[in-house]
Amino acid sequence: MKRNLLGILVALALCLALSGALAAAPSKTTQDLIRPQPILTANGAVLTDFVQIPAVLTPAAQTTLADIAALVASSQPVAAYFPEDTRAQLAALLPPELPVENLTMAEFASLSLGEYDEAYGDLTLTLSFATAFTPEQTLIAMVAYPGADGALVWLALPAQAADGALQLNLPADVLKAAGRDLILSVLIG
Repeated sequence: MKRNLLGILVALALCLALSGALAAAPSKTTQDLIRPQPILTANGAVLTDFVQIPAVLTPAAQTTLADIAALVASSQPVAAYFPEDTRAQLAALLPPELPVENLTMAEFASLSLGEYDEAYGDLTLTLSFATAFTPEQTLIAMVAYPGADGALVWLALPAQAADGALQLNLPADVLKAAGRDLILSVLIG
């Protein structure tokens, strides 16, 4: 009886000792799995740490994701979320055999940008996600930033797979207008 009690107490002590270590280790979430790679500027310079992935979506990104999820739950296509002019940009980037309604959202993230310098020009951004992208896929980066009136300004930008990662070009005028925070929604067809 004493031996059983001693065994239980030792097991309990080990569990308590290990629980602190488990709590200290962060869990793997989608945000943990997004890895920005060094960024290439238009003049060939390489920027490291220019893009950060916040641990939690920004409030605007949380609202956007909830709105898109509600739309999809009501059997509407993801593209129906975006403003008419943005859907037109989106359609122009697609091959003729791929209707806008067939696109799905593969990834969604908040991006925090460093201090943009006009000397950088356009930036080539490469992000690794939990999703491994392939060259055969049609990829569109839907990028949003708060406009002067506070409403989100959405742009459809072409993207491509680069060794499983997503690669896109962020134009200088978008970077100047966007400030520090972007929302990125990756659509796939």
